[in-house]
Amino acid sequence: MKKQHQAVRAGTIAKVVALSLFLGGAGVGYVFQKSQIYSLSQQRNARDRTIADLEQEQRDLIASLEKITSTPVLEKRINDLKLGLAKPGLRQVRTLAEPSIHPTPRAIELVGPRWSQTMKEH
Repeated sequence: MKKQHQAVRAGTIAKVVALSLFLGGAGVGYVFQKSQIYSLSQQRNARDRTIADLEQEQRDLIASLEKITSTPVLEKRINDLKLGLAKPGLRQVRTLAEPSIHPTPRAIELVGPRWSQTMKEH
């Protein structure tokens, strides 16, 4: 009877030790995961701040570019540097006509009947 009692006691002790190790391991794992989550949230917040800073810098650069490429600023700069540039006269300006999206009969003739069939289907 004593051997049986010791076997039950040894089995119970083994169960308690195993349960304690499991709960201890689970606790350590929980703390580790919480630490990782906190660390990742800190990294994310830092990257979000970096993105916000870069977006603001981009807006500032766009505004600066728009300012320095505006017509009045460029004209003032031309005058300040005494480049001698002026607006072209009306006779110096050539206006180009926009090409038509519909082909001429000659263009269809050059391209071939296959293209004109495709156009008729659409």
